[in-house]
Amino acid sequence: MKKIFLLIIAFLFFKTYSQVGINTTTPNAQLEIKSSNQATPANTDGLIIPKVDAFPAVNPTAAQQGMMVYLTTAVGPNEIGFYYWDNPSTTWIPIANNSKNSWKTTGNSGTDSTINFIGTNDTQDVNFRRNAIHSGRIGNVNTSFGYFSLPLSTTGVQNSALGRSALENNTTGNGNVALGYQSLNTNTSGNDNIGIGRNSLFDNLDGINNVGVGTNSLVNNISGYQNHAFGMTSLTNNTTGNNNIGLGTSSLFQNQTGSANIAIGVFSQNKANNGTNNITIGANSQTNGSANLSITNATAIGTNAIAEQDNAMVLGSINGVNSATASVNVGIGTTTPQDRLHVVGSIRMVDGNQAVGRVLTSNANGTATWTNPSSISSGTLDQAYDFGGAGNGRTITADTGPLLINGIDGILSTGTVNSGTLAPTGLGVRMLWYPRKAAFRAGQVTDTSWDDANIGFGSTAFGTSTRASGGNSFACGLSTIASGLFSFAFGSGATSSGDYSFAGSHATASNVRSFAFGSNTVSSGLNSVALGYWTTASGDDSFAVGSGIASGTRSIAMGWSSNASGQSATAIGANNTASANYATALGSSTMASGEGSLTFGFNSEASGLYSTAFGIGSLASSQASTAFGFRTTASGPNSTALGTSNTAPSYGETVIGIGATNYIPSALGFNLSSVNDRLFVIGNAIDTNFNNLVDTSERSDAMVVLKNGNTGIGSSTPQDKLHVVGNIRMVDGNQAVGKVLTSDANGTATWQNASTNAWGLTGNGNTNVTTNFIGTTNVQSLAFRTFNIERMRITSLGDVGIGTTVPGGQFELSLNEGRKPTSNTWIIPSDARLKTVNGPYKKGLSDILKLKPISYNYINTEKRTFEPEVLQKEAYGYLAQEVKEVFPEAVDVDPDGYYNFDLHPILIAYTNALKEVSDRILKLENENEQQKKRIDELEKVIIEIKSKLINSNSN
Repeated sequence: MKKIFLLIIAFLFFKTYSQVGINTTTPNAQLEIKSSNQATPANTDGLIIPKVDAFPAVNPTAAQQGMMVYLTTAVGPNEIGFYYWDNPSTTWIPIANNSKNSWKTTGNSGTDSTINFIGTNDTQDVNFRRNAIHSGRIGNVNTSFGYFSLPLSTTGVQNSALGRSALENNTTGNGNVALGYQSLNTNTSGNDNIGIGRNSLFDNLDGINNVGVGTNSLVNNISGYQNHAFGMTSLTNNTTGNNNIGLGTSSLFQNQTGSANIAIGVFSQNKANNGTNNITIGANSQTNGSANLSITNATAIGTNAIAEQDNAMVLGSINGVNSATASVNVGIGTTTPQDRLHVVGSIRMVDGNQAVGRVLTSNANGTATWTNPSSISSGTLDQAYDFGGAGNGRTITADTGPLLINGIDGILSTGTVNSGTLAPTGLGVRMLWYPRKAAFRAGQVTDTSWDDANIGFGSTAFGTSTRASGGNSFACGLSTIASGLFSFAFGSGATSSGDYSFAGSHATASNVRSFAFGSNTVSSGLNSVALGYWTTASGDDSFAVGSGIASGTRSIAMGWSSNASGQSATAIGANNTASANYATALGSSTMASGEGSLTFGFNSEASGLYSTAFGIGSLASSQASTAFGFRTTASGPNSTALGTSNTAPSYGETVIGIGATNYIPSALGFNLSSVNDRLFVIGNAIDTNFNNLVDTSERSDAMVVLKNGNTGIGSSTPQDKLHVVGNIRMVDGNQAVGKVLTSDANGTATWQNASTNAWGLTGNGNTNVTTNFIGTTNVQSLAFRTFNIERMRITSLGDVGIGTTVPGGQFELSLNEGRKPTSNTWIIPSDARLKTVNGPYKKGLSDILKLKPISYNYINTEKRTFEPEVLQKEAYGYLAQEVKEVFPEAVDVDPDGYYNFDLHPILIAYTNALKEVSDRILKLENENEQQKKRIDELEKVIIEIKSKLINSNSN
């Protein structure tokens, strides 16, 4: 009975909980442990699982399934870490990375290669991923390894891919091998291809049985089949060509559609693009030359060998052809051939004319045939020329004296244009009349300048290594070149490449009708002329003299380092620049960068459109501006600055004299916004420190005329039509001591005796308040000023504004600075005898709670502006529009349409709110008193129950 009683008491006085919380009174689970500070925990915040140095000798039971411990010492294969008891397997199982049956991210120790592996124990494939993207697969029919290699969606089989994006787009292709970055990347349905190396067979779509070994080998192949490319960029551009073999770097590089070609050697057949059945063996061996001819059944053997027609075989290279630097001698029966064809032993040529005693002769093309010697006549010079074969007697060796031709007729040599033997090639000293091109050469050549390719029709060249390759051109001197039609180059190192051009020593004339004369002079513009040292005329119709540069069309540059780069620009003098169209720069170090600008003098600049700068250091930087003199600046449009160290910054302004003061104009143009800008200024600076410069402190204005018509004498900012700082003198015949200046009805001023109707600075006597006043007699406001700044205004309606010219009511301050010594509220009449009471004001707490206090800054609008101090200071209050919804009696509208706000109704509502709060407090106090009495009664009951429990336990 005692136990039952105690149980009932426990249930009566203690609450039961289903959750346990440590460091929290509101646990969210059966057990929740909170740290002392989640953001900055202490080193004691945490949970320590029981630690064991070894697992218990007696295994736990099924009731302890999931029990967790922390093993502090490695025991056999069990490493240090967390373990839980798994009763079905009677094993301590490691948790997470401590697992002995998983691969760790830092590697495992104690592994056995016979039993440990990465893979599966079923028939599923093994996939690898990087950043959750497919990067490898070991499957039954396909194998891949690499980022984006061989997608999982492919249906093709027996494929192998190794490398990033290898076989990335394969769909149905079978039996492909891709090894390297993006190898066989685009392949979709091609079969049995092998790509080894970066980008090998990259574009292959459906081509089959191709092999590409090396970076970019067969990279562009699309559908070509049975091609074999070995070496970097071999068969790079092949697209649809078939059965090609390229062995060596860039072999068959340009081949696109050609088939059945074989190229062996570095760059072998690398220029051919669509030939078929060709064979080249040797480095840079070719079958088509620079013209990319399409030929068939050609064979070229040897480094730089080239075959350029169908059904041809070429052995060895030819000097100057296909980048060859020497011609190859072919030997049969010898290892050291001394001529183009060197045969040791007998030769046999069967042409149908062979017979005993025949001799080998040739036709005009050099084609040899067997001929009966009896058919060859002799006795004339021509017969001697052809004796023993066509042209065999053409050489006269004059090694014991010059060849002399006496008589009165000299030498007459005729020929046929575009026929006959090609001119001798290579270096040598010779005189050449070349009927093939009606050209003449005499002197020494050290290069290929006198080879046929460099001989222009009707051209003439004299001297050493001169080249006249243009039609009817002329070159003489040393290393001169005349490559333009009718061009002329003479002297040393001259180049005349333009048609009808002319170039002297070390000069270049590169355009049509260009003329260059002088060392390092260049005339590259059409119809241009460049004369002097280091002179350039690059603009069409330009003219440059004396180290100048004329790069603009129709420009003129004369003088050292002068530059005329604008169209029709002119720069004359030293170091002058005319960079704009139609600009002119004259003198020394002047610059005309504005279109149509003109500058003259030293270090002057005209950068504005149609501006003019004359003098030393003058600057005209705006449109149609003019600066004359010493260090004058005209920066305003249409402005003029004359004299010394003057600046005209505003539109149409004129400044003359010395050192006028500087200012920043309010706006450009001559509209209402710029009426306070200057129109005319006379500077009168005095050099007080005798340094011949106008210092900032020395600047002064004798007279200033503003665009609003105000004129200042001694004042730079005149406030009236005439503003004089200092004494003035007006002699009208009435001047005398004590006179005052008065005007007649027309405004004509004259000296008169002082009037007695004005207010004196020390006050007036004998005044009458009904007739004497300070104010206006018309509909105008009355302004009060200090330091010539308006401080207070009384409007024609009687409204007073301090700091504002547009008071919104009878009295307004522009700043939050009104002060009273003992209170901050207005005193208003409040006597009951002055009021008609309309009833109680009922708004209170509920109404006040609807208000939304804010912090804010005032802003200026078109109709109302505020002092800068007011705009910057943060204020606190309400929005009148929101207050109007609750207290419409507190909001009104000013004449300019903006709301005003009277806080008084809200302050009165606070009285009612305080009353409501007071009533609620009294009510709560009464309720608390009742609760206190009930608690006291319960405490008495508890004490009585405890006493009875103690007594029952003692019994």
